[in-house]
Amino acid sequence: MSYASNVNTYKDSSAETVSNLPASYATRWSASRKAAVVRAVHSGEISLGTALQRYRLSGNEFRTWEEHLAAEGVRGLKARELRMHREFSGA
Repeated sequence: MSYASNVNTYKDSSAETVSNLPASYATRWSASRKAAVVRAVHSGEISLGTALQRYRLSGNEFRTWEEHLAAEGVRGLKARELRMHREFSGA
């Protein structure tokens, strides 16, 4: 199995799961990478605090990702969709 150069294989020995997570905050945030981080937090692979620190996210940004993933799936995490939501909501 091969991975892109900016992706880590993160293995949590307690849960015995493997997830493709971005190596750090210094990456282009594709919708699939945002979804991977949200899913890793939800599954317990990494803690919310670790995700916020590792990827330099605010709690509000992470919650926005959660909301859009839950409501619209990965498509809702695309930058264009998030930008349109911000403009519509006046955020």
